[in-house]
Amino acid sequence: METTTDQTDIEEDDGQSWYYRIELEPGDMTPGKPRMTLAMLRETLKRIDLSGARCLDIGTQEAAGAVSMMRLGAEEVVAYDRLDLADRISAVSRAYETPVTYLGGHFFQDLKRVMGDRNVAPVFDFVNFAGVLYHMMDPLAGIAMARSFLRENGVMLIETSVSVTNNFNMKFNYRGQLYPGSNYFQVSARTLDYWVRMFRMRIEDVIWRGADDVCRVVLVCRATNEPVIGYEDTWALKRFHEMDAAAYGLDYDALKSSAAGPAFDLFDHDRHDKQNLVDREARSAMIFGTIKRTGAYQHDPALEELRLDHAW
Repeated sequence: METTTDQTDIEEDDGQSWYYRIELEPGDMTPGKPRMTLAMLRETLKRIDLSGARCLDIGTQEAAGAVSMMRLGAEEVVAYDRLDLADRISAVSRAYETPVTYLGGHFFQDLKRVMGDRNVAPVFDFVNFAGVLYHMMDPLAGIAMARSFLRENGVMLIETSVSVTNNFNMKFNYRGQLYPGSNYFQVSARTLDYWVRMFRMRIEDVIWRGADDVCRVVLVCRATNEPVIGYEDTWALKRFHEMDAAAYGLDYDALKSSAAGPAFDLFDHDRHDKQNLVDREARSAMIFGTIKRTGAYQHDPALEELRLDHAW
């Protein structure tokens, strides 16, 4: 595989400088950098029908993803980040005429409490969990927390780095040797695949870009009412999973009872770019198998930044 992971996508971000390049006025760009991962996110979002959806953007940074969701028809976007970037969010939201509910400057584990204080309903049709998981000290708990905001039949997008191996493992990033930046663990592709299914999500699509050992993946997942595992896997069905997940706010019964109407259409077929999607037979394939048998995603470099004249 080609080595395509861009150093600018793995730098540590301290909130002191702009992360994304965003045009605020004609010709006036913020001093961030083009991001390959933003292009992957935007291309994937364009293929999901978000019309009328309530969306949560976890790790929003300067709301590039949140703006994209609103421009693609979302009814509401709640944008969260542990950094407090309210001034930047306000400037971007104003420039793109996309109002978002911003909840910044809080720890992820406190987000539901903050939503309660702000009278924000904590259940969403679509959850964007991009560029966060591989920074977390406990990535398994991270998926549980993100899943706790997603209603049954809802859709979650997960973008993260994975090690390209068919083994079940999670390696500690000793001295940053596996991956630069503020990352503690590198989860294998097969491990992430199993976690997603264990937390009752069906993988509908996978795109990837990266190197032989580590790559970035985007997963599009549908929330289900049971773990998506083989019939012989009785371990994933044991009751202790629900009890442990509840400690991180994941209550499947509450999410099921709060489901509003039928599942919204996953793909907007009018905008469906089949060339860049995994073929339909691969929807249920393991992430590792998809990486090994399909070509790397070829993104549009223009989508690495936000511009006022972009077609959405």
